[in-house]
Amino acid sequence: QYGRSDNPEVVTFGTDSQPYDVPTIQLSLDNPTGAGLMVRLFSDSGATQERIMGAALRSRDPKTGDKLESSPFKDEVESSNKDPMVTESRAAAKKSPSLTPKKVDKKGRYGYAVHWDDGAIIIYSVLSIARAAGGIQK
Repeated sequence: QYGRSDNPEVVTFGTDSQPYDVPTIQLSLDNPTGAGLMVRLFSDSGATQERIMGAALRSRDPKTGDKLESSPFKDEVESSNKDPMVTESRAAAKKSPSLTPKKVDKKGRYGYAVHWDDGAIIIYSVLSIARAAGGIQK
């Protein structure tokens, strides 16, 4: 089949050795919080769902998913890695428009355009999205 590889990109998450196919990614807005994105990846025997905060995606290279050391959002990523048991009210957790995704559009087979509240539109490869979600490339 045209455009299909016999050896697609795969990632794993944490201690789970299950390989997830990167081209199967589905990306959507995280509607309950509005501050991030939901990523779904699929494998031969299951699926996983991961959340990406806006700062984690904005501080990555859109093509490769490498962390950008010079990113102005780098400090936001570190502060968003708080204890998951601690919650904040919506008023207290007001996010910067540059870290709030507004819309997501699929772009071809291997990318998504993320429209940010500050007006930026950035097209991310599915590999960069998987890596921002915590995926480890194999």
